[in-house]
Amino acid sequence: NDAAAHRAANRDVARKSLVLLENDGVLPLAANVARVAVIGPTADDLDALVGNYNGTPSAPITILQGLRTAIEAR
Repeated sequence: NDAAAHRAANRDVARKSLVLLENDGVLPLAANVARVAVIGPTADDLDALVGNYNGTPSAPITILQGLRTAIEAR
């Protein structure tokens, strides 16, 4: 199940299923943003990320990890 084709299909579905409910000009973040607050007990919690799905993800990325990676890449 953890094949490159499956990961590509999962990424495509995830991109197509995202819904931004409201954007008052906040997103995307400006390049000069110095701080981002990630608030909540599940921001870096793998158990919350996986939920009640069966199986073990091969390379899970929590919300906090994803934001750190995106911000550091800028």
